Amino acid sequence: MDDILLAVNAAFTAKASWFTDVGLAPPRLIDFYMGQPENPEDFEFVLPALFMDYTVSWKMTGQYYGGPAGLMFHALPDTAAPTENISTRQTEGLQTIVWYRLVRQVLDTVTGENFQQLIRGQEHNTATADFRYHVMDYGTQVTELPGQLVGKYTDGSIDEIDISGDIKSKFSA
Repeated sequence: MDDILLAVNAAFTAKASWFTDVGLAPPRLIDFYMGQPENPEDFEFVLPALFMDYTVSWKMTGQYYGGPAGLMFHALPDTAAPTENISTRQTEGLQTIVWYRLVRQVLDTVTGENFQQLIRGQEHNTATADFRYHVMDYGTQVTELPGQLVGKYTDGSIDEIDISGDIKSKFSA
C-alpha cells in the first residue's frame, strides 16, 4: 500500500493546477487514515486533507499474491460557506462540491507497477463532531511477491550473448 500512497501523493502534486486554476487548494496533507477526523486533538493536520485506508483480499496466483483491494479516501475539504438557498454565499459554499470532483478526477489518474488503475466505487458523506466530509471508495487489483521469493530474483540485463553454430533450417523440428 505504500506504493499506492506514494502514487496518490505524486498525482496530487502533478495535478495541483487543476485546483489552483479554479481558486481551490489541493490536499495539503495526504496520509494513511488513523482516525484523524474522529480524534483531531490526537493528530496535527491541516485542511484540506486526504486520508487513505484500505482492505485487501489476497489470493495466490502463480508465484505471486494478488487480489482486489478496497481503498477508502477520507476527503476533508476546507471549511466552506453555507449552501442553503437563503445564503448570500451559496456559490462559494458549493465550491466544496467542485473540490470533491477534482479529488475524484485526480484519483482516476492513479496507477502503478504493483496495482492497476483506481476504479471509483461508492461515495458518501460522513460527519464527526468537528468535520463534515466525504469518504470515497475505490477499487484496484494489487500484486505482491511472497516472502519465500524475496531476494530470490533480481532485475538485471544481459549486454551481449555469444552464440555460435550453424542454422540448419528455419523450420527444424
